[in-house]
Order: sequence, then structure tokens, then C-alpha cells
Amino acid sequence: MRNESLRILSIAKTIAESYLPQRVTVRQLYYQFIARGLFDPQDDPKAANRFYQNLVNTLANGRKHGHFPMNLIEDRTRRVVGGSVLDHETNSNKPLLKIGDILLEQIPELYIKSDRWMGQEYFVSVMIEKEALVGVFEQPCEMAGVPLYVLRGYTSLSGIWGWLKLYQKAQNERIAAGFGPFAGAKVLYFGDHDPDGLEIPNAALSALEDLIWQHRLFDLHQSFRDTPTYKRRLIRENGKEDGSLIFRNIMNTLDEENDEHIYHHGFGTKRIEFVRCGINKKQIKELNAPPFAAKQTSSRYQAYVRKTGVKRAWELDALPSDYIANLVHEKTEKYFDEDIYKQNQERVQEGRNDYKRKLRSVLTRICANLEKEEAEMLKKEQEGEDWKPSGVIEAHYASLREDEDDDTNED
Repeated sequence: MRNESLRILSIAKTIAESYLPQRVTVRQLYYQFIARGLFDPQDDPKAANRFYQNLVNTLANGRKHGHFPMNLIEDRTRRVVGGSVLDHETNSNKPLLKIGDILLEQIPELYIKSDRWMGQEYFVSVMIEKEALVGVFEQPCEMAGVPLYVLRGYTSLSGIWGWLKLYQKAQNERIAAGFGPFAGAKVLYFGDHDPDGLEIPNAALSALEDLIWQHRLFDLHQSFRDTPTYKRRLIRENGKEDGSLIFRNIMNTLDEENDEHIYHHGFGTKRIEFVRCGINKKQIKELNAPPFAAKQTSSRYQAYVRKTGVKRAWELDALPSDYIANLVHEKTEKYFDEDIYKQNQERVQEGRNDYKRKLRSVLTRICANLEKEEAEMLKKEQEGEDWKPSGVIEAHYASLREDEDDDTNED
């Protein structure tokens, strides 16, 4: 990178670190550059805009290539909502006694929280282009038990990093549960049928490539390892040459039968794959969706016309909410194996029954010890001797005192 870019990154890093433990937005950094006298807009909106765009681009490149920490900046406009990876199904965490809380902490989480997608082959999530449609997609995603990610147009590095960390967390939990890593990730994308909407999955995949490479997250995308491009880049980077080479072998194939566009890297079995589920041509025809003129000022307009053969565009908003709900169900269930689900439910139930037996045994011994110590306490008191309760008794009394305090507060 140029010396000026490195200088800006160094200043931005100092400013961002002064906000810790909170994270800053790029906009906050921009205003801090002005407030600290590092840039003077001089009442010139064009100059201010040029500086802001330069700051955005410099930070993006710096984060891609490891010159600026990923965790110092956040994008508060992109978020993950909807279904949770682990908390979807049933929660049986109901302690029998407060004395048994510590015992429950030793139970594997999968026996307490049974995830509907546990053990399934792929990490499945939904991405949508528009914030305005969160309310339409949130409930179907919650019902399906899959995360919902809001792009708000072209995604930011902070946003895509958040999704990547969610995928990594789900994989770590899957491995901890004894199922091994995912076979890959399926991102079910819903966006407008227009020059930008068709290219957003490409942009998101490119951002993922950058981050996976920079942070060596090959456990999430192993196809990098065995490709000539990977080896060429490794040589370039180790040879101190420009390490910015990112392969762009993104494939865009059309599955006409399912009316899906599939975006992927074209090689490797373990990969992140975007599946464009709507709004697509068959849906437009089926619902007679109203068109609007595609934005000719878009830099992607000509490519859109060549690719689709049309000069019109269609908004995702044209799909009715019940149609979207059915679509989310249909597309997510495509990757859901009912046999795996039933096997895992049986496994979970067996594990729960096993731990119930162990808890009963432990609690029986605890109760026996309580009775024995209480009898000894009464005997010592009658004989006028000092008596110090054991840890078990003390915990029991502490639990009783907490219950009395709760009752008092309620009164």
C-alpha cells in the first residue's frame, strides 16, 4: 500500500482504539479526522465527499490485506436476525433444585438445547437485499431455524465478517457435538431482479474470498488449498510481491428446473455457495409481477441487459408475504434431511435420559448427606458444641435464603 494510505490507517487505528471496548463506524472515524484537525473540508461538499470515499476505500483495503484489525469497526446497518443455530427446538434446562445447578452445567449443551439443524450436512442461512423486508422474512426463518442476514444493498466488510464468524461459530459447535465440519454453506439469497440485485451475490462472495484468505479460515472453505490459484498467490505473498491477487472464478449457473441462480467458485467440494431464490423469472411470470424501468445509470446496466435480454426490472417486494414464507420453507427444507433429524433426536433423548439417571443418583446421595448432617447438627446443638456446616449444607441454606428473599421482594 502507498505511504499515505498506511498513514491514514495508522491514525484511524489510534482513533478506533481510543473507543475500546466499543467499536466505531467509518462515519465516526471520518468526523474524528475533522474534529482532530486532520482534514479540513473548507465548506466544500465535493472535497468532503472525496475524502470520505478515500477513507472508506483505504479502510476496506487495509482490512482485506491485514493492515487494519477487523474487530475495531462495526457496521450497525447490517445485522443477523431470525432463527438461531442452537436455540430453535426445545429447551429443557429446568433445574430440579438450585443445588443441582452446578451439575447441569456439566451436561453437554446439545442435551439441553436441541437444534433442528444439528448434524445436517450444510450450514444454511438466508440473506436478503432489503432492510424493509425483515418483517416479512423474520418469522419464516425463525420457523425454519435458520439465521437471517440483511445486506442492505452491497454488503460491507463488517457485515460479511459478521456472517463469516456466525458460520465459524456454528461449525465449531457442530464439531464439539461430535459431527465433524460442515460439507459447506448454502446462502439462500433474495433480492431485486435488476442490474445491482443480480450482482450482489458476486460482491458478497468476493468479500468472503478476501476475508477467508486473509484470516486463513480454510476450515470453512477448503477448496482454496488444492487450486493452482491458491499456490500462485501463496508464492506471490511469501515472495513479498503484491499479495492482493484474489481469484475471481465465480461461476453463475442457472438451475431452470428450480428457478435458481447458483453462485460458487466452480471447484472444490467444501465451498460457500449462494443460491438466488427470488425474485426470478418463473416467479415473475407466475405472479405477473409489475415491472419498472431498470436504472440505466447503473454501471452494471449494460451487462444486465446482455445477460437477461430485458431492459426492465422487478422488485422483490412484488412477492406476497405468504408466497415468501412458502418459498423460505421450500428452499430451506431442500437441505434438511429428516432421517438425520430423527436420529439426532433419538441421540439427544438417550443422552438426556442418561444424565437424568446420573442426576437422580447424585441428588439421592446429596439428600442422604443432608439428612445425616442435619441430624448431626441437632445433636451438636443439644450438646452445646460448635458446628460448621459442610459445603453441601451451606449451599442448601444459601438456596433457601435466596428463596425467602425472592418471596419477600414479591410481597
